[in-house]
Amino acid sequence: MKESSFWKTIRKNLLVVTGNGIKLTRHEDRSAGIPDVSYLYKGVAGWIEIKYTPSFPVRATTIVRLYHFKPEQRLFIDTTLKNGGNAFILWRIGKEIFLFSGEVQAYLGHSTKKELVNICVNFWHYLDKDFYKELLLNITS
Repeated sequence: MKESSFWKTIRKNLLVVTGNGIKLTRHEDRSAGIPDVSYLYKGVAGWIEIKYTPSFPVRATTIVRLYHFKPEQRLFIDTTLKNGGNAFILWRIGKEIFLFSGEVQAYLGHSTKKELVNICVNFWHYLDKDFYKELLLNITS
C-alpha cells in the first residue's frame, strides 16, 4: 500500500465513522511544506502529514529512516504548534501504524522501532474498525 492508497482508505473510513461530519482536505502544495491533510471536526482543526515506509529494518537496533520529510514540512508543523494549532504525523510502516504529535518530529527518522513505540501518541498493528475511531479521538482531543 502506497501513501496515496493509505490516505484514500483513511479518508473513506473517517467519513463513515463520523457520518460525513469530518471535513478532510488533501493538499498538493508540496513546495510550500504544507502537510498532506487538513481536518475540521466538531470545532477542532489540524494538520496531518502522512508517511509510508514498506517495512521495518531487519535488525531491531537499526534506525527506521523516514525519507521525504522535508525541512519545510517540519517548519510548518513547528509553526503550527507554536501558534497553538494541532499537527500530527501518521506513519505507516508495513502493516503497523504510528500516530505522532508534531512535537516529536525531530526524532522521526532517527529512532529504532522500540523508540518509535515509546514516543508515539498511539500505535496500531493493522487497520481495523477501532483504528478509525481511535485515530479520530487522538486528533480531536
